[in-house]
Amino acid sequence: MTLARRLVPPACLSLAALLHLSRVPVLEWLLVTPAIDMVALYYWTLARPNRMPIWVLFVLGLIVDSFSTTVLGIHAILYIMGYALARLIRRHMEAPSLLPMWGIFAVWLMVQLLAEWLMHGWQHEALPPFRAMPLQWVITLCIYPLIHLFFDRVLTIGQRWRI
Repeated sequence: MTLARRLVPPACLSLAALLHLSRVPVLEWLLVTPAIDMVALYYWTLARPNRMPIWVLFVLGLIVDSFSTTVLGIHAILYIMGYALARLIRRHMEAPSLLPMWGIFAVWLMVQLLAEWLMHGWQHEALPPFRAMPLQWVITLCIYPLIHLFFDRVLTIGQRWRI
């Protein structure tokens, strides 16, 4: 397996995490950002589970935490937990395609967002307002197909170029 094949999923997840941290200006007035990092984590864990090493998830989670206002380690735990849950889902899916992945993603994302909300509550010793989480969930679900199709295209190009 070439180095490029190994780097595509972690590179896509890293880019998605940076986009998530950058607060997309078009959606700034909504006070929430889509969980693009979670979309990338879910997609690549289902599409290419063996190319997403846990240590990369841990390090990337620590990097995301260092740039955000969360306690160091929360995103690392979320990424590893999401990866483990997506691997369990992957065992029961034969050929992941857009519609089944999207439907299961809705539940998977809700679990991830609830875990993040509870961890933030633990960090501040009081649960944060709940109202932003459902909006983030809806926005992320709406953009999921676009990101999924983009990653499918990346995967197709990579296979054509034998990356």
